[in-house]
Amino acid sequence: MLTPSSGNNTPRMKKAAILVLLLVQAAFSATAQDTPSYAADTLNRVLEPHMAITGEQYDSLLTRFIDNEVLTGDEYYAVYHGFSKHEGYTGSFIPGIIEIHEEQSNGNFENVYLIGTGSLKEYPVSPYMLYYTTDAAYRLGYDEEVYGPLRRKCFELWKAILASGDGLSKESAFRVLSVQDEYNFMSGALLIGAQNIKARETVYDEGLERYYDYFEIMPGETGLYHSTHIYFDITPSFEYMRKVTGD
Repeated sequence: MLTPSSGNNTPRMKKAAILVLLLVQAAFSATAQDTPSYAADTLNRVLEPHMAITGEQYDSLLTRFIDNEVLTGDEYYAVYHGFSKHEGYTGSFIPGIIEIHEEQSNGNFENVYLIGTGSLKEYPVSPYMLYYTTDAAYRLGYDEEVYGPLRRKCFELWKAILASGDGLSKESAFRVLSVQDEYNFMSGALLIGAQNIKARETVYDEGLERYYDYFEIMPGETGLYHSTHIYFDITPSFEYMRKVTGD
């Protein structure tokens, strides 16, 4: 299980978390026959914070992701974290984010699916949008050929966040592209619900020159994350806002 511990226990923590993702995936869909295989190397090390894939090389990788090609663990990591440098990146301002939340709350799953698929054309690496679009497709009775690839990409992007740190300190914070990814990752991957969040604070570390969201949490009853706090590195979103506002 995920517990705060010394750095040499990080691989064990990540292995436990991957097993959790497998269990969550089984619960997320009644059919889990196409559960993605997980590369062993992604279980035993934290990947580099930024993968050196840019320009045409990144565009090619993103196209493969959009076309539902099954990628390696490193490639999913690169396509998620590398999107912060892509022209389509809009920080935490994900297209349709307000509308899909309203339609989801009202149970209008046809609209949820339409909003989600439209949003993913502009911002394809949003676990939040992938999660709710998958859920809507499943509830609407669509074939697994439709929701399966969406589900797989959602879980692989959760893994990309998981591989970026352990959330126990600023230095080892989980790296995310948006505020929505923080909450979606906590609730979907770590099973930390809103009822387990006691406080949230955004801080800037001048020494590290990074922005962080710090959550004070009560460990969930499921026992998947036993720390009383969790850090997310939200720097890309703040850098985008600064670029837009000119600050």
